[in-house]
Amino acid sequence: MRAVREHAQAALHPLNRTTDLTEEQEAQRNVVRQLFAAATSKARYADDMHSRNPSREVHERIEEQVKVAIEQLFLLGQLAAMPNLASKRNAAVPRPAPVTAPAQRRRLPHEPGFDRWCLSNHNARMAFRDDPEAHEALKTLWRLDPDPAKTLQLKADIDAAYTRGDISLASDRAGTPLGFFFCCPWSNIYVALRPVTLGDVPLAPLQQFVLDVTAEGTNLGVPFRRQIKTGNFKPTDRHEYGDPDEAPDH
Repeated sequence: MRAVREHAQAALHPLNRTTDLTEEQEAQRNVVRQLFAAATSKARYADDMHSRNPSREVHERIEEQVKVAIEQLFLLGQLAAMPNLASKRNAAVPRPAPVTAPAQRRRLPHEPGFDRWCLSNHNARMAFRDDPEAHEALKTLWRLDPDPAKTLQLKADIDAAYTRGDISLASDRAGTPLGFFFCCPWSNIYVALRPVTLGDVPLAPLQQFVLDVTAEGTNLGVPFRRQIKTGNFKPTDRHEYGDPDEAPDH
């Protein structure tokens, strides 16, 4: 996939440098650019997921994304060579055959092979992997979740938005990734790139958010939380385990 992506990007350079295009030719070039954006988004998602020491279930999801990315990148190479195939209405563009794969049901916490870290940022997983308190906090989180399937579905919706290019990992003004939320399960900090609704929360472009799932304070009567939490996030050395016996402070 990476090799095909590099070739497709090289094939796109001459097309991007072309000037004095007719209206129809400009529309054709836009079709090619949109295809490249879609393909590279899937490729980026697959790369990102593969770097996280994925479970078998995640491997299967990565494989599906890689197949689609390769199909789209191959098609892009054809259109870059013959832009006239991308008609103004995109009617003449040969579509890649849809990738069919058996639907993968996400494993639940009580099932063998479940990954307790599936909500966590990759760097958080690495930072806390030798921390017994972190492992215990994750066990407690999933044990107290009254509807883990709903939690996993919300994470799947976020992953799908990332794949589509609706959202991305958030960075500061210098381009440094913001990383992960300070509280267990230490999820990614995202930024919306275009209007999108996740978990019934409408997000505007450039709005930052996290998947906030916590059992903090549940032994004190505080309801279990799973929500899209928006805000302007900043780096911190602080971290929390989401203790059910402590009142939440965020």
